[in-house]
Amino acid sequence: MFSLHIRGHLYPAVEELLERLASRRGEIAADMLATLWREVPSYATGRRDLLSQCSDHIDAFLITARTGHVPRGPAVEFVKQVGGRGARDGVELEVLLRCYRTNATTLTHWVGEQASATTAEGLRAALAVTRMVMEYTDNVSSALADAFVHESHRLLAEAGSLQRDLLEDLLAGRTGVGTASQARAAGLTSRGALQVAVAAASDLPEAVGAVDHQFRMARVSGIRVARHDELVIVAPADASVRHLLGRAGASTPLTAGISLPLNGWDEIARGHREARRALALAPPGHVLRLADLTLFDYLLAGADDTARRLGVPGVDGLSAPLRSTLVAYAASDLNVGATARRLHLHPNTVHYRLGQVERLTGRDVRNFADMVELVAALRLASS
Repeated sequence: MFSLHIRGHLYPAVEELLERLASRRGEIAADMLATLWREVPSYATGRRDLLSQCSDHIDAFLITARTGHVPRGPAVEFVKQVGGRGARDGVELEVLLRCYRTNATTLTHWVGEQASATTAEGLRAALAVTRMVMEYTDNVSSALADAFVHESHRLLAEAGSLQRDLLEDLLAGRTGVGTASQARAAGLTSRGALQVAVAAASDLPEAVGAVDHQFRMARVSGIRVARHDELVIVAPADASVRHLLGRAGASTPLTAGISLPLNGWDEIARGHREARRALALAPPGHVLRLADLTLFDYLLAGADDTARRLGVPGVDGLSAPLRSTLVAYAASDLNVGATARRLHLHPNTVHYRLGQVERLTGRDVRNFADMVELVAALRLASS
């Protein structure tokens, strides 16, 4: 790997430089720590073992540099442990790799500081060891990334299995000690307000990935499980589930429905039914919250063909101006003057149009019950 340092006339200068670096191990580690705090504070914050990690990093490099082989043994095991631990701690891979690049920069600085720059051999040794730092960093970064991805996949599979079992228990109303413990670990409390969302997509695995990414970035706790042909989400009621599903849908088309707020675990089964109902009512590619519907809208949305047959005769024959006037009249609390202002018409025109509606439908537009039937029939005829 490091062929330059084993040439006879260069090896002594390289070995001397490595010895100098080893003798300053504590100072280099402290410098690495300070640089990480400055350059990657998101990783450094709260890590009491970071100085030890920096020391181990230096030792692993020195072992690799002296042997001249591709990093293996302790050097590789050390970075694999860092990668696996990072995945378990929820650290992003890019952050871990940035730490290694930052450490490489610090170590390269120390190589220059400790090199004998007054001789040609000293300069060549500095170049050789600098190349060692770069090649070592490239190799161990690959090992770290592989370990991180492997552990991430294992954690996802394990979490998916546990969450799937938890969801089935909650949907079935099983809330024993074990279920309660798992639910709390997922961030769901027995008496806290919750919400359930159900999403569907033509490419469900891709949609699951997009949704999971949005929820992880927003640090939203709860349950996300691909179940049959749908993605089921249980989250705290204050989480911006509709917004996050909308963002996921921007990259992967999906349709979703969200339940009304729930009061704890024992209402999750009901929330699931509500979310599926909202999904059935949602326009393709949209996210619909039941809370955004009025009772009137919800009842009309669930109307069947019989309800349409029970509609007011003559509504189908109303022209567009008569329909718009009727809707505006209802929205204006049956006030002709307010309707005229809303539509920018003369009140006599409004009176005339409403008279036409009464003539064609046989209903009295001044009667509340008749108006409810007229508006409902009009809505059903338009759906």
